[in-house]
Amino acid sequence: MRSNAPLEGTVTYQGKPVPFALIIVTNGKESATANADAEGKFKVEHVPLGQVQIGVNTDAAKGIAVRAMMSAKASGTRPPSLVDVPKKYFQPSTSGIKTRIKHGSNQFDIKL
Repeated sequence: MRSNAPLEGTVTYQGKPVPFALIIVTNGKESATANADAEGKFKVEHVPLGQVQIGVNTDAAKGIAVRAMMSAKASGTRPPSLVDVPKKYFQPSTSGIKTRIKHGSNQFDIKL
């Protein structure tokens, strides 16, 4: 059963925002995903309730990042920089990142 609970926050690696990363939230049975924005801010909708594991996958987001960089270059604005995180963070089962999700809004900053 999907919840109405969102999880939002900012993902950083070594203190720097991780733009466009795919955020994966799972309880082992159900999962929900969303991409962070150019500043590393994310909002994952309908996350499973209770204890969850979280993955941060930067490989999955490279296409979005490249498009954003090309768009910024074409418009003369500063492009976001790509941030690669270690592969152990890509999957919720190996990342070591956990939090508890309750009914209502949930805030959790992911600091890698």
